[in-house]
Amino acid sequence: MNFNPFLAPLVAGLDVQPDGMRLIELKKRKHIFSIKREHYKALPPAIVSEEKINDWDAFTYHLQTWVKEEGLQGLAVAVALPSRVVHRGIMPVSLHLTREDIEAEIVFYAQRHFMPYAMEWVIDYSVLAEQGLQAEIHYAITDKHYVQRYVACLEQAKLNAVSVDVDVLAIKRALPQCLSLYTDEQLWQTLNNNKQLLAFGLAMRVIDPC
Repeated sequence: MNFNPFLAPLVAGLDVQPDGMRLIELKKRKHIFSIKREHYKALPPAIVSEEKINDWDAFTYHLQTWVKEEGLQGLAVAVALPSRVVHRGIMPVSLHLTREDIEAEIVFYAQRHFMPYAMEWVIDYSVLAEQGLQAEIHYAITDKHYVQRYVACLEQAKLNAVSVDVDVLAIKRALPQCLSLYTDEQLWQTLNNNKQLLAFGLAMRVIDPC
């Protein structure tokens, strides 16, 4: 076990958008997050479109080049999946069901209404409330192949993917922290100009899982 009571943990959030890649390295002391370094690299058109990575080879090449130029090899990063490739919802389930049974029900619903093409899945859920023999769960499900391709690209670039999140959830996580850190003008610049919020929220997830 390591005993480093005064060492601030350092992690990073990586946000990939059609215009480029943004990476924010965070550190935390007590309950306050702060930005240590920010990195940005533009991407050529069409590598990412409609919020999805379409040219995996080109994306891997630019990511590897960027990581090497910035000396980011070995960095622990959290990444986000776009909401359009993740189905999230709330559904009732019986408390008698096992986790495998609950996941089977989620898959059944997703195949009928959202992702009929997918063969393998990545699933997560949390219990929101329990009443009698029923529970209400908040679930997220997506195509396992897309997640595996994304993580493989990060590994080829020598980044350590430690968390895969959903973009809107990461943004919700970052908002309260940004409101406490910035003045109104600084917050507007963060949201409107630097587009930091998603990467910030992703890095927060690594330090404080929730």
